[in-house]
Amino acid sequence: MGKNSTPISPSRRLHIEQALKFTLIGSFASKLLGPFASRQSIAGDQLSLVGGFSKRPSGYNGNIPYDVEAYSHRRAFRLELNEKRITEIDSNVPIHVLEAHPTERHIGLALPRYSNQTCLIDWKLGKETNLLKLPPGLFFYGHGVFSGDGKTVVASVINSAGTENFLAVINAETFLLESLIPFNFGSNHDILRLTSSSFAIAGGGGSMRGPSQSQLVVFDLETSKFDVHSSPLFPAFDDESILGSEHLLMISPTKVLGCAGRTLHGLWKNTSVVEFDLARKESKFEVPPMSPAFLNNVLSLDLAADGRIWISLPDLKQVAVWNPKQQELDAILNFDSPARSIAAVDSLGLVVLGIDGGFLSFDAVTMKESHQYKWPRTKTFGSYSAHTRLI
Repeated sequence: MGKNSTPISPSRRLHIEQALKFTLIGSFASKLLGPFASRQSIAGDQLSLVGGFSKRPSGYNGNIPYDVEAYSHRRAFRLELNEKRITEIDSNVPIHVLEAHPTERHIGLALPRYSNQTCLIDWKLGKETNLLKLPPGLFFYGHGVFSGDGKTVVASVINSAGTENFLAVINAETFLLESLIPFNFGSNHDILRLTSSSFAIAGGGGSMRGPSQSQLVVFDLETSKFDVHSSPLFPAFDDESILGSEHLLMISPTKVLGCAGRTLHGLWKNTSVVEFDLARKESKFEVPPMSPAFLNNVLSLDLAADGRIWISLPDLKQVAVWNPKQQELDAILNFDSPARSIAAVDSLGLVVLGIDGGFLSFDAVTMKESHQYKWPRTKTFGSYSAHTRLI
């Protein structure tokens, strides 16, 4: 599956003993789910990645709402790394994100993109347990997360015309919609839990017509208030900038990375990675926006234990390995198909990439391929989750 890798500066690669140290952020689950998350297993000591996929409707262009019936092969999946197997569950939802419950790790929240219903997946029962449909004319926008106590879900919602964005607040216990809160900061893409009741939301572009700046918006569930953090401006800024269309990543209790892109007439330009310091309300480019490798959109990213950032460049069918201390690329990995997800599994020293046909795992330090995982029922797929969550 992997074609080759192109080392750029092997002499400068960071080693495990030089790894970045983060207070309360010692695992992949903590980085994604906040400083008080814990990594729990649903079956002994197994580590599993979960996500979802579906086959896109004919004529799909990424921006048209569809009824769920238009998608085929709607499934949730679980990759058990120790057992080296993939389990699939049929779903009513064309899953874009499968978000793990913060304490009941066998429960997953299945969220679609441009479809009107969501559900819960129970891995112990091997089936869906709940289903929620939005009011007519509204569609889930592909992202959401549980509150820290697991009692509430916050999810991104858009109207059928693509002109209004909302946050859906859902009672996770009854699985009923409690409220829709207008989101007036552009497209509300990825949502990341910061604390038990506060969330970082990727914004900018989208429904903010005309020139607009990438924004990280912090939402407080208890007060329903928003706090806006703007990204740095891209060079030759003349259209709109969108933050984190697929992925936000917590790297410390006060710092968040996001995939930001400047678009011109709907085409991605000068895509990069931005770091937000929430305490200081500052932001900077972690990866320079004019780097040749980042002229196409960034789909997913994760931070390995040695401090390097693995970044998916799907249009180029490449994964870039960025060294933040040296501020340079350590390697470019080339593939036959795009890497649609990236997950760093620190306890195993692996980085796992989701590609057509299954998954590839790599040694996080040497960047050498270690194992291939094949889909049991599906050879290729259409809309595939850019998030894989470790449970």
